[in-house]
Amino acid sequence: CAECGRGFCDRAALATHRRGHTGERPFACAECGKAFAGSAGLLVHQR
Repeated sequence: CAECGRGFCDRAALATHRRGHTGERPFACAECGKAFAGSAGLLVHQR
């Protein structure tokens, strides 16, 4: 990560991590509107 120097093995993990710096949350719940930086957070929320 250019922001904090943390390293990642795959691009998807880096992309999700970078959203923590930018505040971007593209995965939104269709029922309540709560948004998440990664798809895993949304999946856990929906259960």
